[in-house]
Amino acid sequence: MGNEKSPGVKASKAAKTAVDPLRARLDSATSALGASDVGKVPWMADERAKHLAGFVAAATRDASELCAVALPEGNVEPWEIAVLPVAITVAEALGALVLADQVASGATLSDADAKLLGEVRAAQKTVSWAFRRLRYRGQAPKIKELDAIEAGDPDDLSDAHSDSARLIAIANHDEERAWFASLACGEPAALAVLEKHQPRLGELAKRAVGVKAAAARRDQLARVWTVIGRIEQRVRDAVDYRYRTDPRRAEYKAYETPSERKRKAERKAERPKKAAAKKAAKAAAEAEKKAVAAAKKKKG
Repeated sequence: MGNEKSPGVKASKAAKTAVDPLRARLDSATSALGASDVGKVPWMADERAKHLAGFVAAATRDASELCAVALPEGNVEPWEIAVLPVAITVAEALGALVLADQVASGATLSDADAKLLGEVRAAQKTVSWAFRRLRYRGQAPKIKELDAIEAGDPDDLSDAHSDSARLIAIANHDEERAWFASLACGEPAALAVLEKHQPRLGELAKRAVGVKAAAARRDQLARVWTVIGRIEQRVRDAVDYRYRTDPRRAEYKAYETPSERKRKAERKAERPKKAAAKKAAKAAAEAEKKAVAAAKKKKG
C-alpha cells in the first residue's frame, strides 16, 4: 500500500476532488434560475445538441470579436462561450437518464394512450390557433403566453397535461367563454377533447413523473437547456451586429426541426412551378390580348 502522505498521492487526490471551473459556472447559472425562469427542454433535444456543435466551434473561433460587442444587457463573457460544450455534454447525459427514468417508471405508452396523446396535441393546436390568430392577435403578452404553452417536447406527458390545463382555463375564462363557444371551425369540439382526456392524461403524467430523483433530473435538464438557450441567444445577438454583412454569419444558422426543413424544401420545390405557371398565364394573357386586337382590326 502506497504512502498517502507522499506528494504524488496528494496531487492525485487533489486532482480527483478538484472542481471543473466551467462545470462550477454551469451549476451556478442553473441554480440561480428561479422556478418561473426555467424553460422547457426543446423538442428533439439530441438533434439540437448535435447542431450546436458547429455553432460552438464558430463562436469559439470568433470569441474575441463577439465578446467585444456591447449588448444592452452586457457583453458576452468568454466563460459563456467556453461553458457551452460542457453544458451540451451535461444535457445529453441528463437526457439519457431522464429517458431511462421514463422507461423504468412504466411511462412508455400503449397504442391507445399514444393515440390519445396525439388527439390531445392536435386539439391543443386548434384551441391555441384560434386565440393566436383572432382573440390575441397583436397582443404581445398574450402571444408570449401561448408561445410558452406551445414550447416543449410533444411527447412529454407532463407537458401535455400542463398545456391542456392552461388552454382549458383560458377558453373557459369568463371573458372568453362566450366568444370561444361561437367559433365555427372545430374549436369548441377541440376543447371538449381536451376536457374529456384530461383525467387520463393526468394519470399518465403522474406515472411518468416516477421517483423524486427522476423529477430532480428532469428539472436539472430543463435548467441546463435554459442556460444553453440564453447564452446561445446572447451570442446570436452579438453575431447579428458584428457579422451583419460577413459570410461567417451563415455558420451561426439557427436549428430547424425536420418539419421546418421539410416545409422549406417544399416551398423551394414549388418556386419553379409557380414561376412557370405565372409565365404561362402571362403568355396566355398576351396571346388573348393580341387575338382580341386582331379580331377588332379585322372587323374594322
